[in-house]
Amino acid sequence: MESLTKSAGLVIWARLKSSRILNFNSGACNGCDVEVVALLTPKYDIDCFGIKLEPSPRHADVLLVTGGIIL
Repeated sequence: MESLTKSAGLVIWARLKSSRILNFNSGACNGCDVEVVALLTPKYDIDCFGIKLEPSPRHADVLLVTGGIIL
């Protein structure tokens, strides 16, 4: 039950605040990065929701990892 309230709080925070995303490529073929950047075009326009791509990890709220990750 507690995890539901944390996730609900995260959804409320994301709707109220402007999210800043840092895109990190971990060895992908650059196809995923092209799709992420395509979100900024007028067709999808994630900027109208307040979502911006940040170049610095200090200013980012969300880390978006593209590519394969070996654990």
